[in-house]
Amino acid sequence: MRPRDRVPSLVIDASNQVVPGLKPHESVSSWLRRSAAGVCRIISLARLAGLRPVFVTESPFKTAKQVEKLRKRHVRKLRRGRQAIPFDGTLMVCEQALRAGATVLCDEVHEADLVAASYALHSSDESRVLSCDGDFGRYEDGALHGRVVHARVVHAVLSGEPLELYVTKMGRLDPRHSLGCLPAEALPVPPAVPTGAELARRCLGGRVMVRGAVYPLAELSGHDLALTLTLTRTRTRALT
Repeated sequence: MRPRDRVPSLVIDASNQVVPGLKPHESVSSWLRRSAAGVCRIISLARLAGLRPVFVTESPFKTAKQVEKLRKRHVRKLRRGRQAIPFDGTLMVCEQALRAGATVLCDEVHEADLVAASYALHSSDESRVLSCDGDFGRYEDGALHGRVVHARVVHAVLSGEPLELYVTKMGRLDPRHSLGCLPAEALPVPPAVPTGAELARRCLGGRVMVRGAVYPLAELSGHDLALTLTLTRTRTRALT
């Protein structure tokens, strides 16, 4: 078994805490500056508290039920006047975290909540999860109660006020729905990503678009380009 990580961390649910909404008529470059400021604030806050910042982003894998649930949730938010999130906004924010020297986790299968909870529980008892989601109370029979905190990151960036941490109120624990964690051996490898390219590959589920491809099949990763060229030549000869 991998030795327990004794370094206390602030495990950040990136999509929940760091990704701001796009204001009406706001440019993407302005949005990127705001999100980068949020990342820097969180990293500074973590280090001042003696915690290692660890950002966790969502997996690309979603069941049909999860996709429909997310769609309905976002529709409700937009109808209530909530701001839209740029496409792949979490990916861009986590790229900013990588550039700032923080650790970023992205598992290709498991959702961010499970990875964040597992990492916090397999590390130091002083580790905290940064999220306003009360669902973290479901993990390991409520083992994260009192260890989940949240901050008004977007408000602090816009107002210039310092960040403050607030303890997140956990939902009522139902023993029937208590969730286990990933085994210690699985963390932080394979979820830890070393580069922006690897982060993009995992966030996109391994299907990376190639611009200017000579044949449509080459637009999907996993197809050898030489094989694609051979197929193209073969098809061209058949047509002539």
